[in-house]
Amino acid sequence: MDQRTAEEQYQQGLRYAHSTQGERRENLQRAIACYETALQYYTSDAFPDRWEQIQQEMTTSYSELVQERLKQTQEIPAQPRRPAAGLRLTRQQGLLLVLVVAVVLAISGSAIATTYLVHASLTCVKGTLNMDGSTVLQPLVEVVAEDYMQHCPGTLITVGGGASKTGLADVEQGHNIINGISKDQGHVSGHDVPVQIGNSDIFASPVQHDLVDHQVAIGVFVLILNKDVVGLHNLSTSQIRGIYTGVYQNWHQICDGKQCGPDIPIVPISRTVNSGTRFTFEKYILAGVATVPGIGLYRTSATSNAVQEVESNSGSIGYAPYYLATQAHDITILSIDGQDPSNASLIQRNQYKFWNIEHMYTRGQGSPLAQAFINYMYTDVANRLLPHFGLLRLNDIPQDIRDKHELETQ
Repeated sequence: MDQRTAEEQYQQGLRYAHSTQGERRENLQRAIACYETALQYYTSDAFPDRWEQIQQEMTTSYSELVQERLKQTQEIPAQPRRPAAGLRLTRQQGLLLVLVVAVVLAISGSAIATTYLVHASLTCVKGTLNMDGSTVLQPLVEVVAEDYMQHCPGTLITVGGGASKTGLADVEQGHNIINGISKDQGHVSGHDVPVQIGNSDIFASPVQHDLVDHQVAIGVFVLILNKDVVGLHNLSTSQIRGIYTGVYQNWHQICDGKQCGPDIPIVPISRTVNSGTRFTFEKYILAGVATVPGIGLYRTSATSNAVQEVESNSGSIGYAPYYLATQAHDITILSIDGQDPSNASLIQRNQYKFWNIEHMYTRGQGSPLAQAFINYMYTDVANRLLPHFGLLRLNDIPQDIRDKHELETQ
């Protein structure tokens, strides 16, 4: 390829990206394809300025596609916050968003074929793969699944939610009804299908000894406040325990330094018993202290519902994944014991404790397709996406810190 062709591809990509004609997602996909072609010539070493410009444009297109996909799955509100005008990403940040998001969820009864095709670091296995479980990990897995299917024709991957303990139970028994997203039909419910992977925020229980753990990332969680609870930006673990056990029932009882909350009843929002996020909250924040029945505790089944409940209920407090909280409107993300969740170094030292390991479990070693997909989750393709979903790489947390964190749950 010569420079003229590369420049034509870049300019064509810009036209697609800014076009108001036709289907928006198709235009963005075409734009990304043009940018990728242009980058075959415009390398970072030979043309650093042009390379960075194209990366900026490609990041913008990928970001819009990701937001559309997240809206479709109702994992974030329909109108996410946008970065301030004029914000430019660094070269490293420009590499974070590199996948097209439009998951085709389909249920197939075909047996897994044994035809393998190697594409770069990707091993393709034809067949059908169904997984469910953690709604925290679900958006990332959907994006990676779409990329896998694009490179591996003949492969169909269904990614459902349902909570961590549901995913663990489903993969152990080997089947269940998967609820997911269809590109053409929106929300769909499948038939009772084989479940080969269970996504989870928590470790499997000792009795689930036939499950094999594949750890893929670190999930960070936060406490969030409704917009009406003004003046509070930090809570101690003691105050949080008091809220969720009924000791405090009005925000004017809670103070952060000299600033106390308004005279509004406290409405605690929690998750259902199958939620890995709830397990993490109870272990690392409540420290095993049981919540008290009859304190008006709301329980929601999905991560997105928890955020929506906090947004819409005056005086409410809840917990959610960090990335989802940052996309919400009119809420306050709290520090805990003075530790700011946006400071990754505090998590790396385990000073901010509201985090956990994200897992993908198989029964035994899993099917050839399950093994191939999990291996793909460890490649740079998936790792570059982790920060967008508020996740950290496993290696971002030292092994001794991860081990200590795990022991705290036992």
